[in-house]
Amino acid sequence: QYFRAPDIEDDLRRAMIAHPGLKLTVVTNPVSEWDPALKYTHLADATFRDSTPDRYQLFTLKTSALTLEGGWFGDDVAFHHQAVQVHSKLRIVDERFVMVGSANWNNRGMKYEGETNAHILDAWMARSIRDAVLSNWVGPRFDDYLSNDPENNFDVLQLAAEWNEAVAEYWTEWAPYMDIEEAEEAWEEYSPSGLLYPLEFSEDWTFDVGPDLF
Repeated sequence: QYFRAPDIEDDLRRAMIAHPGLKLTVVTNPVSEWDPALKYTHLADATFRDSTPDRYQLFTLKTSALTLEGGWFGDDVAFHHQAVQVHSKLRIVDERFVMVGSANWNNRGMKYEGETNAHILDAWMARSIRDAVLSNWVGPRFDDYLSNDPENNFDVLQLAAEWNEAVAEYWTEWAPYMDIEEAEEAWEEYSPSGLLYPLEFSEDWTFDVGPDLF
């Protein structure tokens, strides 16, 4: 969530401009026009799309499933989407340091509230956790394409998100016209992989609560 905080956004933008090889992947929760976070999510997204569009990507996480129900007058096949609430308190730094626990990475979480975190300096564990997170995001169809190369993984994340978006559009359109046998056969070959989807949102926000809330 913190990429939309103006101070952090400014630091990230300066780092992206100063280091042409740096790429930024953001995975955050979906926002609607009624979400108080929409304005500053939109502004942060616009900043990176304008300044470093080829080195920035924005995603969200969703889980998907089919429901299949037979009936007297035909089968009922439906495709369902459910947003995954991103509430992780996991940090992996330079593939060497891991921090995980209950604390948010802000002044409240680090200084004032009663929280518990484990701090682990272990390169093997850091890489293992990173691999597990990325594998969970892209799913079995794209897992074998992941590597230790960040530029490669940047592209794999994009491919997985685009695949899932196309699959979701297909099933949303065609699932109501399938019977159970057709749906089961198609799902084996053409189903979402992992949890990653492109994040898009309206530019028309309803609330302006100020940047400090986020």
